[in-house]
Amino acid sequence: LLDLSDVASLHCYCEADELAERLQQLSSIGRPVLVTEFMARPRNSTFASSLPELRKHGAWGYAWGLFRGRSNTHLSWETWMQPEKDEDEEWFHDVFYENGTAYSAEEARQIWWHTT
Repeated sequence: LLDLSDVASLHCYCEADELAERLQQLSSIGRPVLVTEFMARPRNSTFASSLPELRKHGAWGYAWGLFRGRSNTHLSWETWMQPEKDEDEEWFHDVFYENGTAYSAEEARQIWWHTT
């Protein structure tokens, strides 16, 4: 089926070594690779660990949530089942607060470093 595809895509909320393995497998088909979802901090899938792998393999990727907002993508997937949301837990996806301040200044620097 991949031989019939113009672009290979995958979701990978995984650590860098697993992402690298999957990118290596997909790069062998000679098509552009899109990582259509990555970056889930509690799963150790971070910008700092994933972006270097994307660059090394010439792949493109995008992550859910830029600014914390109504979509609540800063919260983990399990929160929809919990009556109370713990705002102090590590953010799942988002990068910036509503006012534009970075959730993590170091993470924002890593994004800049690996994408410019």
